[in-house]
Formats: sequence, C-alpha cells, structure tokens
Amino acid sequence: MDSADKFINNKSPKRLVLIYIIMLVILTVAAYFVSEKCTDVIVEKQLTAVLSAASGDTNFTGYPSEDSVTAGEKMFSVYGVSSDMNLRLIDSYTDIFRMIFTALIIFLYFTNTLWLICSICVLFKTYSQVETLRVKCIDISEKTSTKVSVSAEEFSCIKRLSDAIDILSDRLRYLNSSLMKEKEFLREFLTDFSHQIKTSLAVIRLNSDILAESDNISKKSQSRLANEISINTDSMESLTVSALKLAKLNADAVEYRMTYSDLNETCSSAIRRIDPLLRDTEIKIHFDALSEQLFMNHDRLWLCEAVENIIKNSADHSGCTDIIVKTEKTPVSITISIEDNGKGIPQSDIPNIFTRFGKKSNNVQMSSVGIGMSVAKKVTEAHNGQIIVYSEKDSGTRFDMIFLN
Repeated sequence: MDSADKFINNKSPKRLVLIYIIMLVILTVAAYFVSEKCTDVIVEKQLTAVLSAASGDTNFTGYPSEDSVTAGEKMFSVYGVSSDMNLRLIDSYTDIFRMIFTALIIFLYFTNTLWLICSICVLFKTYSQVETLRVKCIDISEKTSTKVSVSAEEFSCIKRLSDAIDILSDRLRYLNSSLMKEKEFLREFLTDFSHQIKTSLAVIRLNSDILAESDNISKKSQSRLANEISINTDSMESLTVSALKLAKLNADAVEYRMTYSDLNETCSSAIRRIDPLLRDTEIKIHFDALSEQLFMNHDRLWLCEAVENIIKNSADHSGCTDIIVKTEKTPVSITISIEDNGKGIPQSDIPNIFTRFGKKSNNVQMSSVGIGMSVAKKVTEAHNGQIIVYSEKDSGTRFDMIFLN
C-alpha cells in the first residue's frame, strides 16, 4: 500500500486535512485579533512617547509622566492630536499591524503544517503496521505456522493486536491439527466399520439368495440359513449401535448425568444386563463388593455400559470360565476390578486392547464388534479415571477401573 493509496482509501488522513484547514481559518482569525491588540498597544506607547518628547521631556529611558504628555497634547491640540485619538489614523499603524500579523501567520501556519505532516506520517506508519498484520493474517490462513512479528511499542494497540493474532494463529494451528486427527480418525473408523460390516452383509446376501432360489432345500437347512441371517443381523445392529456410541464419545457430544449414587448397584446392573448373553456358555460371574454401599459421583447408564463392555471383552476373548467383579475404596481412589481366569493377554497385544476393532472374537453368541473397550476407556476417562491392565500368559487378566476421589 503506497502513500496515495493510504490517503485515498482511508478517511482518517482526509479528516486530518479537514481539521488542518479549519485550524488555519481559526488561527487566521485569532492572529488578526492578536495583531490588532498588539498594534494598539505599540502605537499607543509610541503616541505617548511622541507627546512627551514634544513637551521637552528628555527622559527617554523612563515612562513618560502625565504632565509631559498633557503638555504635549496642548501643543498638538491645533492638529487634533491627543492621547485618546483614534490610533488607526496614525500612519505607522498599518505597517506595524501588517508586520505583527505576518509574523504570527507564518509561525502559526508553519506549526500547524508541521503538525499535519507529523500526524500523517504517524498515521501512515500505523497503516503500514496494520497492512503488515493483514498480510500476515492472509499467510496464516494459508500456512498456520506463520508467526506475526510487528515492530511496535510494548503496550501499544498494534503490539496487542499482533499478540492477539499470534494467539489466534496458535489456536488455528491447534484446531487444524485437531481437524486433521479427526479426519484421520474418521477415515480409519469408516474403513474399519465397512470392513466389519462386509462379512455380515455377504452372509445375509448369500443366505437370502439360497433361500430365494432353492425350492428343494430341507427345513433343517432353511432353519440354519435363517439362523445365520439373524445372527449376522444382530451383529450389524450391535456394531451400528456401538459405533454411534463411540462416535458421540469421541465428538464430546455426550451429556453425562452425574449423580451421587451407589457404585455397587451400578456394577450389579451391568452384571444383570450381560448375564442373559452368558446362559449358553460355561462362564460364571461373581460380584464381590467389599462394602455394602459405595457412593461415587457418576453417570449410572454410561458407567454401567463401560463395566458391561469389559466383562463382555473377557467373556469373548479370554477363554475363561469365571469372571470376578470387585469394588474397593481407599482414601484417595475407588476401584472396580474385573478379573478372569482365562488364557491371558500377550504383553505385545495389551496396547491394542483399547483400539477400535483391535481384536476380533470367535464367539458369535456374544456378538463382539471390537468397539466396546474403546467405549469403556472413553467413559472411564470422562469420570476422571483410567483403566489399568494386569495380565500374564495362562494366568488370567485383570482390568482395574480406578477413579480418584
């Protein structure tokens, strides 16, 4: 932005010029009246000195006496000259007025013009800094790593604006990073989701085609095919519901309804909900509450879901026969412990436990979809807690959900 552009496309320089013109008019009028007053004083003093000198008073270093002035007036009375005469009739009046007025006008116009030049220069410098900030903002919109650096006083408006843009740049950089992570998460999630659902869809389509095209199929085969369709339909439904829950948790779209309620009752509810799924298995669940009541501020529905998912994970993947759920309270924490007597988890697989679709189940009765542990982790963290895994090969696995008091 050059000087002409700064002047033409901004109102402030034009306002300064308007103020400058108004000031010139005011200063001209003020200079006229000041010059007139000064001239009156000077000419009056000159007249008094002339009248005093005409009377013969030779005291030129002192102020003329009234007597000498009166004597001088008597001498010039025939000419109409007196101390109270119209001063503008004196020949030197115009010259003295012009000299004082010219000097004042030159001084006042010069200072006013100097003010205008300095003001416009300061304003244009501010415009240059603002233009630099504008360019930096455009750079930030294209490349969020750009840093704003403008030379300005420490506590000036430009400096504070520059600091504010830097803060905005940092936030945009963070948001951009978050969006990239969310984009990657969504891509991986859709890939995993589609991979998981393809198998069930293929089975449903194949069995439907067989049932539709085969006239000589036996009742037993029809029942088996229909049962496989039902199982895969249930699996797809469970996958969809779990995926929606995880999506809401990842988007922080869940409104937890925290109540100060009995944690033992929440764990009992989780066991009662999952118990029907274990009827056809040999797995037994035992609940060992170390105290009759254990109150904690939590969302009963979501925490029940988390406990249920961990129990379901143990039943699906551990090959266990017994699962023990315990609750325990210490002065600083409350713990829900879920332990099985299964085959354990290899140490290399533990980091993948809470990954979406991190491990597939061979137990079709449990309808495992590979999302439950991710949901459990999210819910636990939302309750200011964490899940710690203890496992050894052939010695079972224990999941501790630890919540700080």
